[in-house]
Amino acid sequence: MQPLETQNILAELTRSIGETPKDILPIAESGSARKYFRVITDDKSLIGTYSSNIEENEAFLTFSKHFHDLGLNVPEVFAVNAERTCYLQSDFGDDNLFAHVQKALLAVGPSTSSGTLIPLYKKALSHLVKLQVLGHQGLDYTKAYPTERFDRQAIIDDLNYFKYYFLKPHEEIDFNETRLGRDFEAFADFVSQAPCDFFMYRDFQSRNIMVKDNELYFIDFQGGRRGPLNYDVVSLLYQVKAQIPQAVRDELIDYYKTELAQYVNPDEVKFDLYQPYFVYLRLLQVLGAYGFRGLIQKKSHFIESIPYALKELTVWNESHPLTDYPELQNTITQLSTLNYQLPPYKGGQWGLTPNSKLTVTINSFSFKKGYPDDFSGNGGGFVFDCRALPNPGREPEFKTKTGRDWEVIDYLMAKPQVHVFLDHVKAIVSQSVDNYIDFVWLHGWTTSFCLLRPNHLRMAEDDLSRHQPETEPHRTQNHGGTQRMNNDIVAMILAAGLGTRLKDLTHDKPKALVELNGKPLLQHCIENLTAQGFSRIVINVHHFGEQIIDFVMHQRFDAYIQISDERDQLMDTGGGIVKATPFFKGAKAVLVHNVDIISDVNLKQLSDQFIDSKDDAWLFTQDRETNRKLLFRHDDQLIGWRNKADGNFKWVYDSFGEYKEMAFSGMHIFRSDLFSGFELKPQSVIDLYLTLAKSNRIISKPIQPAFWFDLGKPEQLTIAENYLKTAS
Repeated sequence: MQPLETQNILAELTRSIGETPKDILPIAESGSARKYFRVITDDKSLIGTYSSNIEENEAFLTFSKHFHDLGLNVPEVFAVNAERTCYLQSDFGDDNLFAHVQKALLAVGPSTSSGTLIPLYKKALSHLVKLQVLGHQGLDYTKAYPTERFDRQAIIDDLNYFKYYFLKPHEEIDFNETRLGRDFEAFADFVSQAPCDFFMYRDFQSRNIMVKDNELYFIDFQGGRRGPLNYDVVSLLYQVKAQIPQAVRDELIDYYKTELAQYVNPDEVKFDLYQPYFVYLRLLQVLGAYGFRGLIQKKSHFIESIPYALKELTVWNESHPLTDYPELQNTITQLSTLNYQLPPYKGGQWGLTPNSKLTVTINSFSFKKGYPDDFSGNGGGFVFDCRALPNPGREPEFKTKTGRDWEVIDYLMAKPQVHVFLDHVKAIVSQSVDNYIDFVWLHGWTTSFCLLRPNHLRMAEDDLSRHQPETEPHRTQNHGGTQRMNNDIVAMILAAGLGTRLKDLTHDKPKALVELNGKPLLQHCIENLTAQGFSRIVINVHHFGEQIIDFVMHQRFDAYIQISDERDQLMDTGGGIVKATPFFKGAKAVLVHNVDIISDVNLKQLSDQFIDSKDDAWLFTQDRETNRKLLFRHDDQLIGWRNKADGNFKWVYDSFGEYKEMAFSGMHIFRSDLFSGFELKPQSVIDLYLTLAKSNRIISKPIQPAFWFDLGKPEQLTIAENYLKTAS
């Protein structure tokens, strides 16, 4: 039925109860095929529902009348059309328990959010007991859809739903279908013995619990049937995106059993015995639903829920292994290896926050392997045929390379037709990006394709990724061409430090994200490097490393940026460089820049000079006062280090003659393979240079910038801010 025809029927139903419809507004679709509308009259609003499934409608209408007559908090049905496809019911508003969960996660995070919601959950469980026990009495289960009873076959159906719609689409999961079928049969034999003389809501989860005037109301119970008690308790407390800690769940289950004891002894129905198995059954069933609605029907919010469900299942399996069902246990163990990642944790929650930016997805594909899936739910996008571009695959030296190898990138970027192609692509994509931002949409979709040329497609993907503009709402900008990438030098930003000297400024953020004149230090550093032509950048992270990763992902920098992750162990300035050596492949030199240094040094000029020299490393130095000094011979070769405050010396050799003292600037450059032989462990870069100086040319390169600031202390930040404001 078309929406206009449905709205006309709902308007007639509204008039039939003595109300005049002023407006009929569609409500966003959920996971079902039912259509919902909000019917506005002079003094109230109603929910209009359309479904072509008359049996399901009859189940809802029968259950709703029965529960409402008992005084339970469910919608009242006011009118039904003769065909039993449309009906009007109470409108409880848009606020539901799930929205309260999301607000709590945003405010205090998953570890404590449920504590703020315990009163609401307890109230929901109190109502659930009444629905299960009182609602069961006298209920006409012959109207239940699709079955009157949650029996052994229903359990098998749920398990097969998981197998066919989630397990089988993941071909990397290796299981014996015959043995798994036997485990399903045995599992169902046991679980089906749970007492079933109660009303089972079937989908008792927080999205179906409305909150209005500090009271709870319950909707969408048309799938209800005669069944066990545990299922609905699990549906609420193990709703995967609610992320309720197990200790809170245990507290709420104890509360539920206390409420239940007013009507039924929990021990007599063996509630605790069956509880672990209903957790498994519900989690497997929702994974089947996420597979069908998400992987098959491509509905994005179901796909987003998959990693949460896998996480819950893995944690539950660790504490409650299924030793009696070995093939099912083996299968669940493998699920933990699936490559589903929880979205970045930020602002107190995983996923979108109020400040989320536009996401543009870039894929490469060939028609032979299939069109890429669009999980945004928006559809649309562009397809660009790259076969007109030069093919590096025809060149013998590139046969084993990909489009992300710098040799291939240099080859392609030297071809004028590549720049023409990319400029056209960027112009088309930018127009749509600007339009998306104007409408404050959060997900765009851009696709590139190649039938025979995967090499240049990988390069084009990366180039387009760098090109995407800053996408704050209502902001647009124009874009030019792409600068030719410099393959010779990798710039590394040391950003893993704890920032203890900055005191309270690094209480909740890394030093790299402390701001100078409204811009993070890391952004100052990256923009300085890219402005001087450095297009390959490595950043090491440790303290609040996820914040740095998230920041880089959501900024537009004209560089190919990689992360050297030290979140498991801080490697110090030298160990951090050793750990990052795999990122230096293909480069002639590596320029290292401390994130808390800001200056106007011409690093590009110095780097070019270094490559033309015969030296192994240049330490950029200054003649300034500091307690810690590097010691050099008259020919600028490194021979030692001293700390004037405590009188400590470190020497390259046992004997020494005259030397000169210079202050280290926090910047240096070296041949890309210089640190490759060192053991991976936390260590100072100065100690490594002292070792290297025994057999390598480690040279002092004095610099005299107009300004240079070490921003490791709050007072230095203030001085730098004042200087830069004055200079500008």
